[in-house]
Amino acid sequence: MVRFVKKLAKIKEEQGEIAEAADLMQEIVVSVLRKVHSRLESSWVETFGVMAKIGEKKTKKAFIIKQSLKDTAETIS
Repeated sequence: MVRFVKKLAKIKEEQGEIAEAADLMQEIVVSVLRKVHSRLESSWVETFGVMAKIGEKKTKKAFIIKQSLKDTAETIS
């Protein structure tokens, strides 16, 4: 799907429809970022579970807060 959209964006750009091409490329970026975010959330859950077994509640809370702040900052950027 990504390849198709990239090809379509290139065609739009060649036809001088720059705004449309940019919109298509932006859709690709958003889609990829959503997939990456989903995978990262899964790894956080795994890390959270391991920390819970060890009993590091303070570390666990700090980890979650740090990751949430990092995600928020990345989303805003």
